[in-house]
Amino acid sequence: MDKEHYQVLVDLILMRTPSTGPHPFIEDVMAFKQTKGNMTVEACVLPSPGQMFKGAIRVTTVRDAKTIERVTGRGCGRPMRDADAALAMAETAARQMIGA
Repeated sequence: MDKEHYQVLVDLILMRTPSTGPHPFIEDVMAFKQTKGNMTVEACVLPSPGQMFKGAIRVTTVRDAKTIERVTGRGCGRPMRDADAALAMAETAARQMIGA
């Protein structure tokens, strides 16, 4: 991914508002999504400083009428220059988390 595409991705993420969550473009960069019980685990990629990308896991839990969403980068490897490599690391961590 070149510098121009990286900057567009960063701009889209920074323009989000707390009520709407991440920009829809982030949803398109998802490699893995699986639901088990009341928990949904997704692997995605977020920009990192230095024109790099970091894999992340989005965990959504539904309890009663409340939806709790948590995004973490733990266990997804270090930032990488290639978004596809970061996504592969995040997918592996997401599969381990859900037990697939």
